[in-house]
Amino acid sequence: GLRDLVRVGVYHEQALGDDEVRGALRDALPTLAQPVVSMLPVRTPALPGAPLVVDAAAAAGARTVLGDDDFPRAVRVDHRVWVGATRGAGDGIVPQTEDVIARLRSTARDAGVELDDCVKMNIAYVGDGTAEDWAVAAKVRGAAFREPAAAATGIPYPRLPGGALTQFEMLSVGGSVATRRHGWPEGHWDWPFHLPWKHACRAGDLVTVGGQVSLQGAGEVGLAVTMAKFPLNSLARPVENPWVARYLNRFRTQAGQRIIPKFPALGSMI
Repeated sequence: GLRDLVRVGVYHEQALGDDEVRGALRDALPTLAQPVVSMLPVRTPALPGAPLVVDAAAAAGARTVLGDDDFPRAVRVDHRVWVGATRGAGDGIVPQTEDVIARLRSTARDAGVELDDCVKMNIAYVGDGTAEDWAVAAKVRGAAFREPAAAATGIPYPRLPGGALTQFEMLSVGGSVATRRHGWPEGHWDWPFHLPWKHACRAGDLVTVGGQVSLQGAGEVGLAVTMAKFPLNSLARPVENPWVARYLNRFRTQAGQRIIPKFPALGSMI
């Protein structure tokens, strides 16, 4: 139930006040629900007419909660640690990034894991999505992690809570840094300069995938997942042109992904 929540992400209209959204979320949840929270103002929520969109993760079992505010800094269940939206101090995105990383390292240590145990990093920054917006702090972020590092996603936003220029959240699996596997499909897109992040990361039975930019038109996410040695079946609409269909099928299945045609899919899915 809602008491098992470990993380809540709220993507809300940028005109809404941060405290207003945070308060509404706290009021909507049971008192004993203590997830970490990431609030992100967007220009237009994903659902037309909705002032906000929420996603969430839950985990059953005994938990350790760090922090005594309305929402904690981190929640640990078994070997997994969710760290909520973390912002830093400083005049400019680079000093803020350095401070955020220091805070994440401290929170990870308090939760009994290492910073390099991170398996998924979500990075928000203020910008318009240009290379200049992104690159200025990317090297600072990358230098803080050993390679191969987690799967990562970086997305620009029109603003961030508290006037911050950047905000991180992460998921870690304790003790995973020496045993996890990573996926990087051959020919996959890369950053304009070297960074330690990978497209997919597997720690035990958990697979995380970073943000994907389609350069081929199909199969990118599924390919990254199967490169991490996680079996995957995907539902796809058949392409009428047989030559294009064969090309797409070869591309999508090169690492073991199974493609199920959309129309006669029911029998294969059950």
